[in-house]
Amino acid sequence: MPRTKGLYTDLPKLLQRQTVDTLMLGYVIGWSKRSTFPVLQIKNGVESFMKEMNITEDEYPLESAIVTYYRMLREYNSFKKYHETNKI
Repeated sequence: MPRTKGLYTDLPKLLQRQTVDTLMLGYVIGWSKRSTFPVLQIKNGVESFMKEMNITEDEYPLESAIVTYYRMLREYNSFKKYHETNKI
């Protein structure tokens, strides 16, 4: 029987998110990396994501999307930090 790796320990938090939230996280991270002032570009990145995906404000409120982005970014960073300190 195969052993499970520690990699899966914190992964379920990110996997339990809605697909649109996960896509938005990746899109906005990429968007913010293009800018010299990444923090200022988060709102623009979320707006661009919503425009590209044809998502309206009624379907996915902008403020809610920004809050979701920061929450998921915090989870992603803690997941990344955990695995950088505990190399498998």
